[in-house]
Amino acid sequence: MKNTTIAIDEFTNEELKKFCKANKMTKKAFITNALTYFRQSGINPLIHETPKIELTKIEKRLEAAIQILKAIESKVLIPNHVETQNKMEDLRALFVKLGNQQIQINKIQAEFREEFLKNKNG
Repeated sequence: MKNTTIAIDEFTNEELKKFCKANKMTKKAFITNALTYFRQSGINPLIHETPKIELTKIEKRLEAAIQILKAIESKVLIPNHVETQNKMEDLRALFVKLGNQQIQINKIQAEFREEFLKNKNG
């Protein structure tokens, strides 16, 4: 592909040279990568603030969402979990009580059968 030239002022040219030297790239590679970056990220340097500022905005929104989730956890989820645990303990106690009552019912039935058979045979 045929190369072209881009007109920039001397100060910008020096800044570009320094940047490219520090990052071990050519000016052509910089322009190509910068255009690819802007196209893929959707960032327009004329409209958007710096990527760092944009990321800070996103970070603040994420922190706000995390705070909402923490509030839901402390006001809803944890109390519901504690209530569920308490209900489970109550149910376990009821099952133990029912089990004990069933044992008593079985004893009474056995005694009743014995008495019935004694009276029937006796």
